[in-house]
Amino acid sequence: ADATLPVDLDFALPNDLTVNRAILRPHPGEPQSTWVREFRVEVSTSGPEGPYTLLVAGELDHSTISGVRPPEVTGRASNAQPVEDRLNVPVFDVPDTSVRWVRLRILSNGGSDAYTSLAELELLYASRVTVPVTSTTTTGVSVTGSRRPPS
Repeated sequence: ADATLPVDLDFALPNDLTVNRAILRPHPGEPQSTWVREFRVEVSTSGPEGPYTLLVAGELDHSTISGVRPPEVTGRASNAQPVEDRLNVPVFDVPDTSVRWVRLRILSNGGSDAYTSLAELELLYASRVTVPVTSTTTTGVSVTGSRRPPS
C-alpha cells in the first residue's frame, strides 16, 4: 500500500439517516505519521454518484488526541497485554443533515509516504434538548436554572 493522496472512500448507508456530529478516530495501534490529518466528509441523498454536499471539512491535530495506545508488540502474541484502545478525539458538530451516501476524502496524513490509517468514521445523531437543572451543589457552588443546548 502507499499513501497516495487525496483518496475518496464512499459508503452507502442502509437508509436515510439524520446526523449532526462527525468523529474520525485514528487507529491507536498505528504510527501517528499514518493518521488522517486533513479531511472532508461529503454527503448525498440523491444517489451514489451525487451530487455531494460538504458536511464537514477539518484537520485532526494529532498533538491534542490523547488516550492509551497499545504497546509495541515484540515477540509472541502471548506477550501482548490487553489495553484500552480508544483515543480521545475531537467531535465535529454539524447542522442536522439527512444522509444516505457518504464520501470521506482524505487529503493528508501525519507525514507517512507508506500508507494512511483510520480506525473509524462515525456519523452520529445526538439529540439537543433542554435539560432542566434543579438546585445542585457541586464542589461548593450552588446552581439553579436550566441548561440550553448549544446553538
